Amino acid sequence: MGASLAVYLALFLLLLIGALSSPHFLTVRNLTNILRQSSPLLIVSIGQTYLILSGEIDLSVGSVISLTSSTACMLMLRGGGEWTIIGVLAALGIGALIGLVNGLITVTRKVPSFVVTLGMMSIVHGAALIVTGGYPKGRASSYVVFFGERFLGPMPYLFVISFIILVISIYFLRKTRFGTYTYALGANPEAANLSGIRIIGHSLKVFTLCGFMAGLAGLALAARIGVGDPFVGAGYDLDSIAAVVMGGTALGGGIGGLTGTFVGVLIIATIRNLLNLLDVSAFYQHVVQGSVLIFAVSIYIKNKS
Repeated sequence: MGASLAVYLALFLLLLIGALSSPHFLTVRNLTNILRQSSPLLIVSIGQTYLILSGEIDLSVGSVISLTSSTACMLMLRGGGEWTIIGVLAALGIGALIGLVNGLITVTRKVPSFVVTLGMMSIVHGAALIVTGGYPKGRASSYVVFFGERFLGPMPYLFVISFIILVISIYFLRKTRFGTYTYALGANPEAANLSGIRIIGHSLKVFTLCGFMAGLAGLALAARIGVGDPFVGAGYDLDSIAAVVMGGTALGGGIGGLTGTFVGVLIIATIRNLLNLLDVSAFYQHVVQGSVLIFAVSIYIKNKS
């Protein structure tokens, strides 16, 4: 069984289990809730997919989400449309800058991205705690909250936006030189260099893109919860990696795509939703989620071997 078929089958089985386990699972309200909850994870997983395809990884995206969300909300608290714009630009700029710094250290100092972003995760999380004092602060403007609360027909605006970003990202990955270079860099860096691809330059672009998408995910979470929380991004680093790998993208790079990542995101969001509907204790939820993710990824690895 191919990895792509396995991930679709896993999602189908989860939906079936949910329908049999809870009468509330297949309601329109619950399904739209799953889509809205999955939107920030989808956004950050898009950037993570590009980076993993290039042969690198980013463990700092969760902390970046926390910092950008908190910073944006604290700026927006000043009121007015101009502060909303400033907050949005600050979140995206901070995310992109952190991604660029991750890339610079990785490619110029030859330090593994795992180590670089692990250290950056601690630095950025500390910055988020310093900025907020360790407590939720600020408030998302009504313009931003609008996208977190409103619907376009039956679909949450937040999901519609994240899906549009997904479609655009799929196009760039499949149809443009940027996508081709990303695959080439992950598949064989030496061959990519010999073929004329500027390895350092392209790596920096992909790292920056990943940070930018984390900043955008921070804004999406600000739209959902309405305040800046220094802990709101906790878990998004590992969840984004799990969604990418579960969707069929090889951790070594060069193989995979965004369609599988999308399904992986839906699987993670569905697991969380189902556990909440079944009133499973938060302590046990971590055990169940981790076990399911390890099992799913191990099945993928087995199919690839």
